Amino acid sequence: MLDACDEPRVPEKVKELGEERALSLYRGSAEGDYWAIAPYLVQIDEALLDWIVANLWQDPWGIFASASVPLGELRKHFRRFLLVKDAEAKELYFRFYDPRVLPVYLAACTPSEAEHFFGPVKGFCVTRAEGRLLSIERNAGAAYAR
Repeated sequence: MLDACDEPRVPEKVKELGEERALSLYRGSAEGDYWAIAPYLVQIDEALLDWIVANLWQDPWGIFASASVPLGELRKHFRRFLLVKDAEAKELYFRFYDPRVLPVYLAACTPSEAEHFFGPVKGFCVTRAEGRLLSIERNAGAAYAR
């Protein structure tokens, strides 16, 4: 998942990849209104991985998710988590695809919450501030970071 919020090169790369390989998690008016800062679900290959490493790696660019389902199905799953309500029931965008957010969120989840969030995903990887990878795996209904 590529996060365009802090990275203006992401929307251009997504356009280059085309809709077969890259989809905005936003739909409807939000997709048009927020295209420049949207999260994008992309199918990765060696060339795209090289581009991420060369251009985004040191920044909070997004997350890796490993799944064996079509991109559209994965998009449908992740869209369920885009909006949350605060204590006053105000809807807010939840930036779970930010590598600074995902490990903290999953560590706070109950096993059933983690299982629900993982859905079809086998595991996640995020980059840390120093550029190292953190692997977050599904295991017995909970998330474990290594």
